[in-house]
Amino acid sequence: MLGIGLWLHDPILFPVQQSQLETISAIQIDKDVDKFDYIGRTDVGDFLANGTLSTPDPVSIPDIPGKYMYIEKTKEKYTLHTETYTTTDDEGHTHTHTRTYWSWDVVDVNHVNCNYYTFLGKTFPVSSVHFNIHWRTTYYDTIQESSDIRYIYYIFPMTADGCMTGNVKDKTYNHLVFNHNRTAQNIIDSAETKITISKVLYWFMWLLITGGLIFGFYYLENDWLEDDN
Repeated sequence: MLGIGLWLHDPILFPVQQSQLETISAIQIDKDVDKFDYIGRTDVGDFLANGTLSTPDPVSIPDIPGKYMYIEKTKEKYTLHTETYTTTDDEGHTHTHTRTYWSWDVVDVNHVNCNYYTFLGKTFPVSSVHFNIHWRTTYYDTIQESSDIRYIYYIFPMTADGCMTGNVKDKTYNHLVFNHNRTAQNIIDSAETKITISKVLYWFMWLLITGGLIFGFYYLENDWLEDDN
């Protein structure tokens, strides 16, 4: 069974680990504008580039001072809610009750976003760059318009450090993902950890299967011998 496990190891795990292996083997750039420009003129494949994301056209709104890459304005209303609920007493009788409560409910959300990002000397449309799950807006302020209306503001600053991942094909930057507050080494370490975990899980499951088959074999063999006796 161990030999079969070794034989199946690569065919099963390679599709799972492929994206991590591509990440580990990607070309790395550390805040080098010239090198980032160079890979854009050659088909180098995957890359990891440390740098600062910024925007040439920051946005602003009258409500709050400053310019930003992104602004989110959420309108909330303090609303009275009434709901009914049912309880059952010890004798099995049901009773309907009504209760009220107040809460701040979102009634509208507006987003203001820049049109372009710049990274290591290159300009990209906003639609061509995605953010990974580590991206977070920053709470800026809450402005109370009245006793029952308030606005909450979240912003993303004009500049942000991180690592851009992507692929260069046909002299075009593709599949761009900005990993906010992460470095190329962070991403490689994460990929290596995922590979290690997949190997551990594979052998754990394989040992469980092997153990189950061995147990089943001996159980059936002993049961067969008992029947003969």
